[in-house]
Amino acid sequence: MRKRNLLNLLCVLLTSKAMFAQIMLKEVSLEQQIEKSSLVIEGKVLSKQSSWDANHENIFTINTIEVYKVFKGEAFSTIELITAGGVVGYDAQIVSPSLKLKAGDVGVFTLYGDNSDMASKTLTTNKKYKPFGSLQGFYKYSIENDIVTNSFNSKKGIVSNFYQEIKNFTNTDYIELASFEAQNTSEKNATSTQLAIVSFSPTETSAGTQSVLTITGTNFGTIKGNVSFYNADNAGASFVNALGTQILTWTDTLITVEVPSEAGTGKVKVIHNDGTAMTTNNDLTITYAQANIITDHLNSGVYVAYPTQLVNGNGSGGYTWQMSSEFAQVPEAKETFKKALDTWRCETEINWLLNETDLVTEAGAQHKAVLDDKNTITFDSSTSTVPNEDLPDTVLGLRTSYYSACDVVINGVPSLEWYIREFDIVFDDEADWNFLTETPGVTEFDFESVALHELGHCRQLDHIINTNNVMHYAIARGESLRALSSDNITLASMIQDRSTSVSVCDAQLMTDYSGGCALGVEEDILTKGISLYPNPTKGQLYINTNGSAMIEGANLYDVNGRLISNYHLEESSKRNEIDLSNIAKGVYFLNIYSDAAFITKKIVLE
Repeated sequence: MRKRNLLNLLCVLLTSKAMFAQIMLKEVSLEQQIEKSSLVIEGKVLSKQSSWDANHENIFTINTIEVYKVFKGEAFSTIELITAGGVVGYDAQIVSPSLKLKAGDVGVFTLYGDNSDMASKTLTTNKKYKPFGSLQGFYKYSIENDIVTNSFNSKKGIVSNFYQEIKNFTNTDYIELASFEAQNTSEKNATSTQLAIVSFSPTETSAGTQSVLTITGTNFGTIKGNVSFYNADNAGASFVNALGTQILTWTDTLITVEVPSEAGTGKVKVIHNDGTAMTTNNDLTITYAQANIITDHLNSGVYVAYPTQLVNGNGSGGYTWQMSSEFAQVPEAKETFKKALDTWRCETEINWLLNETDLVTEAGAQHKAVLDDKNTITFDSSTSTVPNEDLPDTVLGLRTSYYSACDVVINGVPSLEWYIREFDIVFDDEADWNFLTETPGVTEFDFESVALHELGHCRQLDHIINTNNVMHYAIARGESLRALSSDNITLASMIQDRSTSVSVCDAQLMTDYSGGCALGVEEDILTKGISLYPNPTKGQLYINTNGSAMIEGANLYDVNGRLISNYHLEESSKRNEIDLSNIAKGVYFLNIYSDAAFITKKIVLE
């Protein structure tokens, strides 16, 4: 494993300005991708199907791609692209980072041959490939804007510029297998009927919590189109569509839509049924995002987003992390990981334990994630030839979460409940890691920051777009993000409260972490100085404070983390009253805050 090296630092300073721009998902140039890929094609995702591997250790998704053009490699009319993660019945696996495609996606793929057991999983004779550069291996087309984007780049001019750039690197013309004219399609859309967006509200909300955005305007049409949001997985380089089931109402002048979990701060786009699109002038602010499982298990072709939660997975009220035997041999990595673990459990009360003596010794779990009912922390092996034991060249850390589900009926409607069964984290063994408490050097990645981020995903937080937030999808070399924001803590605390009070699938409830953690002074003052009554309540709720607790306001959230209402509280008053009589019965969480701290209380409304 590489350590600080003065000679390497001097070489970087002298030879490469680009190194300073590389981030948590290490950037790879288009030229490098083309050079290292065995196949470069333009194509469209026709369909996708998920399946377990032969050993029932991981789920992979087989994406069938219709090939339009071949820029490099053999010419096949159809190929299959294997990506990590997916949903199979009542089982799901989320891998981050990984390429997530949807049927209908069109663009350029940089690929290499797949040598895993998934290559023989399907009955088709189509060639099997994996994306080179993880999610960077797909350059997605935005036809209406004539733009192509991946995680790091946005290029204008699909035909006029992007095609030529690829040909400059391949030194040859492409082979056309099927007709697809991106430029003509773009020109057609540009002349279509224009929409008009007048306003949207609220202007600040959360994602993946069933929070509803209301959009007003004209010429939306009477046939449902779609609503797109900045994609938090690439800081808004592309848009992500809401699911059809998340669009609640659609008229010519009014749209209501649930904000999907992948949405980040930025513009909102309304897409007419005829393909015409209009983007808002102002940004929608997404404060936090909760992980969802998206599946059509209950109704084929109808995709639904389901919230997730944590349970008592170890019989002691939570989950137990274990280190691989190789990870345990790097004491500085172990100690730094423990700091990140303490941050999450002390500030959000998640009941995570760390067993430092019972190491994971199985050969098959030393360098990769496998479903084995062990929550493993490990390094990959850059010298291994075993499939999936060496992370892609561009990936610093890989988080894998395994989920299980059960059938439920909610308000007379069949639904699913999803909970975490296991999570694994694999770190890159070749990365130039900083394990010290000091600020990382200009060529180094901060291990504590990356660990805190990956643990945030395990905590069921998704990406947001905010470079000062640990859940931003990327972190620069030389940068450290070792603290949780109030929004991180708010969402994590609500997930914790739900996981400790609302049972799913007959699984045992999680309990709060009871290890040694000292509260901050301001938080301790609020905790000791505030009382609520009556609770349960039939509508009127009183907040009593002693002389030391000075509160400013409170926010009410439902069990999914959706903001229901906010309240201004009189700082000088020792008793504030909140009227909940117009809110539906159920379990809620009241976030009470001062100018320096906040606490969350569970409320039962009868």
